[in-house]
Amino acid sequence: MFRQVLIASTLVLAGLGVSAAPAEAIPIGGYQNVYAYFSDAAHTNFIGERWTGCPGNPAGSWGVTSGYVYHYTLEC
Repeated sequence: MFRQVLIASTLVLAGLGVSAAPAEAIPIGGYQNVYAYFSDAAHTNFIGERWTGCPGNPAGSWGVTSGYVYHYTLEC
């Protein structure tokens, strides 16, 4: 009996795994990750920015994307 339960539960889990949507099809969420770059540790000289994360809004950047970084999120 234990063997039958084990086989049945394995088949159910395998079926759920096959029918699940691939990770790329699941929306990323309601937040956009933004990375602001500064030339100094005091974050006074803003030199560039990089963003990613909102569905339908392509990732992008401008300016210099190296140096002192500050990460924040925005709602989509």
